[in-house]
Amino acid sequence: KTVQASDRAVSDGQRASIDKQVYQLLQELDDIAAQTKWSDTTLINATTNTAGTGRDFSFHVGGDSSEELLVTLNQSNSSTFSLEGVATVDGSGTIGADTTVDGADTAIDVVRTAIDTLAGYIQGIGDTMVRLGKKNSFLSVSHANTEAVRSQYEDADFAVEQMELLKLQILQSTSVSALAQANTGPQVVLGLFR
Repeated sequence: KTVQASDRAVSDGQRASIDKQVYQLLQELDDIAAQTKWSDTTLINATTNTAGTGRDFSFHVGGDSSEELLVTLNQSNSSTFSLEGVATVDGSGTIGADTTVDGADTAIDVVRTAIDTLAGYIQGIGDTMVRLGKKNSFLSVSHANTEAVRSQYEDADFAVEQMELLKLQILQSTSVSALAQANTGPQVVLGLFR
């Protein structure tokens, strides 16, 4: 819309109409920022971190309590990107922004800067998503390896216990056999007396 407004063939009245449309688009941007929530937590329209630039989220990504990944979602609304001056309309519909060609050219620069800044924010979120994916893969492999080692120890312990049981069964069988042989000696002597 700002490019359309910078066209010298567009009249001031048409620029004013475009300004109202841009104002509505900026209002929609602010609504999206305010309504982007997860579990009643506003994600991109809050400044709760110490720098006052956005909201920090901490993800536990390992076995130790100190293994955390800090993610900052930067505030993203029309005031963050200095877009308020691009299009202003008061409650009665009066236009307060510059509706000249020069004003439209300035608005193009402001919007271009806002787009570049937002693209940087989106790239940061994408980089964080890749990093979280790598952490997830690493933790999955680590979990599988831990389970394999645990299984080997449990299997080894089971084999040791089976060997111990077999040893005790052999000892019991040997004891019973020795007792049977010991009892047969007196029976033979008694058989001679008969």
